Amino acid sequence: MNRWIFIAVLGLAACKSGGEDSQAAPPEGSAETQEAARREEAASSAPEAPKRSMEEAIDIMTKAIEGSKEGEVGDTHCERAYGGMSKLNQLLGEALEAKEVPEIPREGFLEICGELEEGVQRCMVPSYAMENREECRSMREGLTPEVQERLRSLMRSAR
Repeated sequence: MNRWIFIAVLGLAACKSGGEDSQAAPPEGSAETQEAARREEAASSAPEAPKRSMEEAIDIMTKAIEGSKEGEVGDTHCERAYGGMSKLNQLLGEALEAKEVPEIPREGFLEICGELEEGVQRCMVPSYAMENREECRSMREGLTPEVQERLRSLMRSAR
């Protein structure tokens, strides 16, 4: 469940801009394609979620990001990012009527975040990422595949 938080925070700008930031589909057989197939298979066996329009989904995400600001506390970008993403996780869980909302592993998140450049750390804070979409998109694109996988694994481990 937490995986969608990271993906949603980092991808919301593309939805709000009408898709102008959207990327081409990953090559067939790539890890992303295989992961998408696994998610689709898992989703097909899960109870069907209520259908929402893109506008409703964007509204839910926007409100959750705005509400996540209250969790963005701490002395470092990483602490503020962790607090904001945790609050975002909670708000999205409530909005989507999730039965349980697993926590993002704090120590693992802070460890990975602490290894990132300051600009990337800043872009991990949900409200900053929304206010600085172009800068943060550029920062995300600069992450190594290893760091991207570590972040994805961290979010998956919270399930």
